Amino acid sequence: MRLSAAMIMRNEARHLDACLRSIRPHVDEIVIVDTGSTDASPGIARRYDARLLQQPWQEDFAAPRNLALAAAQGDWILYIDADERLRLPPGTALAPLLEDREKLAWRLRLQPKTNYTAYAEVRIFRNRPEIRYRGVIHERVLPDILRLSAGRADAIGHCDLALEHVGYEGDQRRKHERNLPMLRRYLETDPERVFCWWHMGEILAELGRPEEAAAAFAEGIALVRRRGERAPLAEDSLPFAGLLRLELDRGNPVGPLLGEARALFPENRLLRWIAARHEMANGRPAAALPLLRALAAEDGERFYDPLIAYDKRLFGEFAQASLGVCHMRLGAHDLAAEAFAAAARFAPEDPSYPVKQQLAAARHASRAPAAAFRGA
Repeated sequence: MRLSAAMIMRNEARHLDACLRSIRPHVDEIVIVDTGSTDASPGIARRYDARLLQQPWQEDFAAPRNLALAAAQGDWILYIDADERLRLPPGTALAPLLEDREKLAWRLRLQPKTNYTAYAEVRIFRNRPEIRYRGVIHERVLPDILRLSAGRADAIGHCDLALEHVGYEGDQRRKHERNLPMLRRYLETDPERVFCWWHMGEILAELGRPEEAAAAFAEGIALVRRRGERAPLAEDSLPFAGLLRLELDRGNPVGPLLGEARALFPENRLLRWIAARHEMANGRPAAALPLLRALAAEDGERFYDPLIAYDKRLFGEFAQASLGVCHMRLGAHDLAAEAFAAAARFAPEDPSYPVKQQLAAARHASRAPAAAFRGA
């Protein structure tokens, strides 16, 4: 037996069938730990000949994942969640990956949300007892894999296999309320994880608690600063972006923090977008234009950064709509009409863009002054 899919679930009937259908042709075994489903999930799992284990939910994601690893009999593990789907692009195959004797693990292309770009995450790794999940939330096996690799750069490979995550659609309040106390517990024992400070800030912001969100983002930023000369990781940009967006939305000044963030992460596209918003908010549309043009020049459907994922709208709808506003304010109504038309193509469900396009075209035809346009 070569490849075991290991997963956990609870009440995943809405997603589970599509997930198991995507992996069944490619794996030798499916091991699922059910942490207390009351819906049709167990029956769906059995239809795909999954080995179904039971473990009561203990407010700890690592525990059931490790039970699945202990039960798996394959030489390799595919770590997948019920709300994910495995995709093999044309011309790719699993067999060569599993035959590579030098590799301890493989990074797949994970699309973390619908309409986001992918990044690289370890999702296939050798089935060894020294590799286990750590952490009650945002649990990881990577530290164990890095320890076993003993610094070998070729121990973890990159491949084109893809995972699509669909579980962040719709109202996330229940997930937020479940995850928030778990994040607090995690950070009590491991306060050095920037990603978790960012995630706490995001949850608090979405729950309508901006002051607490700002404090969580600030903790993550302080941690990055304390690390001094060490090169920042891509995820270290997240609390900067979170706090900058929060403060911009509240109308607060962000200039020094934005300058610090962009110096640390000059290629970060989200920070580029935030910088454009900052210039526009401060009455400098001409300064925002090159930032927005750089974003619009990238193809969001093909863009891939192995270190971080981005909302594809940064490269399409958001960039074009903001270009339209900037051109209107600068009196370039013909260019504004083109930009709003492009935004409409990216977001045909938004009725405002055709209206703005028509307004810009009318202004261009009449040579109306730019100062009259303030509402886009």
